[in-house]
Amino acid sequence: MTFSVDVTECPISKPRDFEVQRLLWSRKKERCTLKYEIATHIATGEIIWLAGGVPKRHDKKILEDFGLMKRLEPWEKGIADKGYQGASNRIMTPYKRRKHDRLTKYELYWNRCISSVRATAERTNGWLKIFRVLHCEWRGEIALHYEVFLLLAQMTNIRMKFHPIVKKYNPLLHMNVAYRSLPRAPSTHLE
Repeated sequence: MTFSVDVTECPISKPRDFEVQRLLWSRKKERCTLKYEIATHIATGEIIWLAGGVPKRHDKKILEDFGLMKRLEPWEKGIADKGYQGASNRIMTPYKRRKHDRLTKYELYWNRCISSVRATAERTNGWLKIFRVLHCEWRGEIALHYEVFLLLAQMTNIRMKFHPIVKKYNPLLHMNVAYRSLPRAPSTHLE
């Protein structure tokens, strides 16, 4: 696994034209939105792919239309949420519960593992939404929204260089931290 892919929606102001309103209306958010597909590196949380700025469309359809899978190396695999089930054999997704049936212990364990890795992508999306222009209603030109989103994604990547989402585990560093947290022994030297 090298990346996690997810879609986020950004609210925009309601256009005057009814046909355009109908195209941009999201039943999930109950307002007009634009959807963006974001792929993040699972080891660093860094945004490695950004596509979209499209009106209502299924997550799987956005993945197919913008060609993320065509740009991957043959060995690369990714993880995603349940909205991507059946999109590709190179995207691992959680199991859905079947009607009148429970998930097996293995399926529950798999879902937990996928969720723990996907948490990095969700946190990256959360960092993007810190910018007011992405979580509040966009009032500018719709065509300009993608450019602003791209700029804020780059700013988020810069922020991650200084404040990483994923802390790298180093056993020696953790030993030193534990050692430094111990109270210092009083000096026994006579002066």
